[in-house]
Amino acid sequence: MYARVAMAPAGDFHFHRGPEYAAARLGYDQHERAQLPTSVTAAFAGVGNPHAIGQIEPDAVVLDIGCGAGIDLLLAARRIGPNGRAINMMEPGWENTLTGLPKEMYSFWDRHLRPIGYKIRVQVVDFSGGVPGDIALTLKWG
Repeated sequence: MYARVAMAPAGDFHFHRGPEYAAARLGYDQHERAQLPTSVTAAFAGVGNPHAIGQIEPDAVVLDIGCGAGIDLLLAARRIGPNGRAINMMEPGWENTLTGLPKEMYSFWDRHLRPIGYKIRVQVVDFSGGVPGDIALTLKWG
């Protein structure tokens, strides 16, 4: 269904979408949103505004797990600047951008745990005393 929104955002759908909805109902900054391509903002069909949680700092690592139209990831990429990383998990090959321990953990899961039914959840976290933007991989059964 969301693929149809991306192809024809003005179509008839049972849910809210578009840039006016994003600003009026979810609190997206209209000025910041207006700097994005209209082809992206027209297809917005989100249910929340992750940018309302807190400021994304320059040079951060951001992983968007349900990227959809891409508004959140594009806004994050503008905020983090050229030294940050904005990763679209829906993009094939996103796991190839991992390095160090997260790469090793992902490879272990892929070889040994995925075949027996474990799922993986990925999130970017800041560990106290660790590297800002460390990537945490969480395993879950089922």
